Amino acid sequence: MHTDPPSFYSLLGLFLLFYEFDRGEKGYIIKAPKSEAGIRDIAIGDEVLDELRQARAQYMMDAFTYGTGFQNLGFVVRQADGSPYKPDSMTQKWERFLEESGLPKIRLHDLRHSNATALIQAGVNPRVVQQRLGHSDVSITLNTYTHVLPEMDAAAAEKIDTIMLKQA
Repeated sequence: MHTDPPSFYSLLGLFLLFYEFDRGEKGYIIKAPKSEAGIRDIAIGDEVLDELRQARAQYMMDAFTYGTGFQNLGFVVRQADGSPYKPDSMTQKWERFLEESGLPKIRLHDLRHSNATALIQAGVNPRVVQQRLGHSDVSITLNTYTHVLPEMDAAAAEKIDTIMLKQA
């Protein structure tokens, strides 16, 4: 595991997870996270790190190719000239990806829900999930971003059986 700057695996990029966009008079404005809990380091795996290294190499090549016309803003997912995609454009790309992959249609933001639920289902401590999502309180994580799946309920039933058998 590595504790490099936060990132999304390879498709969507930092700005979609860790920044908010507001529509200003002159276009989209990038805003910082809502709270200090939103500013954090998270561990990433080797595969993600490899993807980031490849993205960084491409970034450097694009910067060299575009020269002074390159917008050096540091986005992982960006247009070839370094400028960010508009959020609506990313939504369209996401919907096209789902359709072409034969996956069910979900909103891009729903990936946070899916991520939190998968981590909880895998047995990750809810406080760790809270920290990764940048919530100031674990109740926000548990009440908003996790969903009880039937297999989670079945696993709980098995665990209570095991506890009861040990006590008998």
